[in-house]
Amino acid sequence: MAAFFDARVATYDDHMRQIVEEFDTYYGAITEAFPVTNAPLTILDLGIGTGLELPGLFVRLPNARVTGIDLSSNMLGELRRKHPERAEQIRTIQGSFLDVDFGRGVYDAVLSSMALHHLPMNEKVALYRRIHNALAAGGIFAYGDYVADADEAAELAAQYAAAIARLGGAAAGPLHLDIPFTVEDELRALRAAGFTRVGVPFRTARAAVFHATS
Repeated sequence: MAAFFDARVATYDDHMRQIVEEFDTYYGAITEAFPVTNAPLTILDLGIGTGLELPGLFVRLPNARVTGIDLSSNMLGELRRKHPERAEQIRTIQGSFLDVDFGRGVYDAVLSSMALHHLPMNEKVALYRRIHNALAAGGIFAYGDYVADADEAAELAAQYAAAIARLGGAAAGPLHLDIPFTVEDELRALRAAGFTRVGVPFRTARAAVFHATS
């Protein structure tokens, strides 16, 4: 998966602008989870890529301290190139957010965009539980991702299960296969991970934004 995104960094931002419906509203809905403040809030960004969500975030949280995790070294390089003025505020980790230790109670917020739709339900709940544990009391998890209707979600999940079966029942990491959930299943995964206050401030046929509070 790292190689896939390394090879596409030059066209990634334009590609996302073309495929994400209501692009500006979508990204705005993610960052609107956070109150406007000059406090140096600590933010964890999973699958940060080139940082498309950061301009909106820094409008609301100009002194935020962001830790961004991404598999792609080229994406992280582009992120740093785009935001040289934020070099002291952005720390990057090249690796999988499935492997990095988030700690417990250390972040004011966790955010992500279009990075979680390769995980089946059990792995997604486990990740969301780690996110819940990483948040300080009252912390916010705000993310956007692809969603699907029930029929498409079931078909894609079956294709994923078949691919895992061909690999002998296990994979070395998340397969680069899209398995978006329905909105209802995303909410179910959040609640199973311990989030009790959840909402969907933005939704189209192909994408949605979720806010969850620890």
